[in-house]
Amino acid sequence: MTENISNNSDFYRADNSNSHEDVLNSALTMYKKGEYETALKMYTELLNYYTSPTLYLELGNCYYKLGKNKYALEFWQKVVELDNLNKTAYINMGNLYYKTRHLNLAIENWLTALTIEPDDAKVNLNIAIAYTDCDMRAEAIKYYEKYLKYEERKNDEYTLIENKINSYKEIANTFLKEGAEFQKINNNRAALDCYVKALAHYPNYSKTNFNIGSLFFMDHNYEQAVRYWLNSFYIDSCYPKTMLNLAISYDCMKKFDYAYCFYARYSDYILDNKEELTKLNKRLKQIKVYLNNNPYLIDNHLKTAEECYRKNDLNTARVEYRNYIILKPEEKKIYQPLLQKINYYLNPEAKVVEELTKSATTLYNAEKYAEASLIYKKAMKLCDENSPEFARLNAKFNICVRKAG
Repeated sequence: MTENISNNSDFYRADNSNSHEDVLNSALTMYKKGEYETALKMYTELLNYYTSPTLYLELGNCYYKLGKNKYALEFWQKVVELDNLNKTAYINMGNLYYKTRHLNLAIENWLTALTIEPDDAKVNLNIAIAYTDCDMRAEAIKYYEKYLKYEERKNDEYTLIENKINSYKEIANTFLKEGAEFQKINNNRAALDCYVKALAHYPNYSKTNFNIGSLFFMDHNYEQAVRYWLNSFYIDSCYPKTMLNLAISYDCMKKFDYAYCFYARYSDYILDNKEELTKLNKRLKQIKVYLNNNPYLIDNHLKTAEECYRKNDLNTARVEYRNYIILKPEEKKIYQPLLQKINYYLNPEAKVVEELTKSATTLYNAEKYAEASLIYKKAMKLCDENSPEFARLNAKFNICVRKAG
């Protein structure tokens, strides 16, 4: 397990007297020597003169080293109360919770750390390990891949993980192609067998899940179709056909609350198709009458969302909170911030890329091309290399490099 407990002190000093500076230096020296009790006494003495997030952080570190977890947590929580962008405090709390086997809390704190710095390779690896312990393989592989993307030190551990992931993907791709060939000649049983084997090796291909869902739907096994189409939706939530397929399947299962939610999602993608939109709105109105007569169905989505959120099943939590907002729009102001938080957890890169792009654009407009190029480069690192966003950033980066000479 990778730990990220900070040993550094960089205090804001309310009192710049030599005596306080001497205490700071002495405390740091004692901490580095492993004299944690002595360091703790020195840091505690400084509380009589000032407080700061970094001082609280060091106090928490001392308590942690002394095995006093309760007090360590209290001080780290004080850190984030004063500075909610203090990544180290979230990492430290995650490490402590992991050691005490509170895996959900460990993951939550590490995910929060990633919203501040998504490319922290060690934190991504920690999350991957924790999800592995929770037997959530798809989530674990996602974060192992992020670790591989961001880690710059290619040590033995890195190579081992890289080889395993590449092997999983290679085998999965082979089975996926074989399955597609069988599906073309309507040998659906053989196709399903190949797709299931592909999924067993690498569960994070949207296409594999989508194809399995299609086979089950053809067999009128709507429950299984929904299961795999939901997995496909988690991976690629912007593919309209998956939304429509889910809506129709739920409709066939008479789970009208879910059908309504996915029809509503799909409607956003067919605004230019008036004929199809008219038919869809007619069905939505019909289902709405049923939902008005069965309000408990709506409340069940909120309960499911809250339970999944507690378990760090964030994909399901995001879908269910969104379902609840669709079914009960008057509650949007209450739950939209939490839904946004989950979105940040699932894709912290997007927010940081947006912020970096704004900063780079400001520098670019000020003709500070060398500085802008560095920020564009950092933003590119957080993007998928095959994405339109990466292409746009790369174009800006190249312009800055040319203009900077």
